[in-house]
Amino acid sequence: TSINKVEDVTLDVTLNLYSALRALRPRPGNSHRPLWVDAVCINQRSIEEKNHPVPLMVRVYRECKDVIAWQGEPE
Repeated sequence: TSINKVEDVTLDVTLNLYSALRALRPRPGNSHRPLWVDAVCINQRSIEEKNHPVPLMVRVYRECKDVIAWQGEPE
């Protein structure tokens, strides 16, 4: 599945991530929802890049307002 309009770049994502992004997109009246998505923000093919943010995650979770854990579409 591909998502377009990510800074004019086509991004290939899994169907599960595509479903999550569609479900979590901002609703009318709530136009801003920053999301951290490892599969988008971190090069998953680079072990060095995947390991770099691990120490920062404590701070990210401590300072975030909300945490959403996507477990897939309801069955």
